[in-house]
Amino acid sequence: MAKELPEEFFTMLAPGTKKISICQRRLGTRDRMVQIALCTNETVADHIVQGLHLRQKEVVKIDRPLEREIEILRAASARERARADELSGKLRDEQRTVGRLNEELRRAHLERDAAQARARETA
Repeated sequence: MAKELPEEFFTMLAPGTKKISICQRRLGTRDRMVQIALCTNETVADHIVQGLHLRQKEVVKIDRPLEREIEILRAASARERARADELSGKLRDEQRTVGRLNEELRRAHLERDAAQARARETA
């Protein structure tokens, strides 16, 4: 399932000036804040952060059904691989049978040729 990001994934930082930074929190080996927008009005900045959170929730809502679909397709793919392996095994069995029959045919031809050669010698 898709990881739901924490609410504080997008946040506002006021670096001491009139400008308000809208930052995205990057999770990894270290916590980092990456500036994605700059505003001068706190209300606009708040609306942007709320919009980003709503957008993130919508992305999660979209991702979850897609992940279910991916799981269904993976299961179908596994079934088809198993079927392909089964058919491959049957094909190998049939190829062995054909090889055995070809060998018997070759031996029969050799025996026929030997019998014809013996018949010519006695005649």
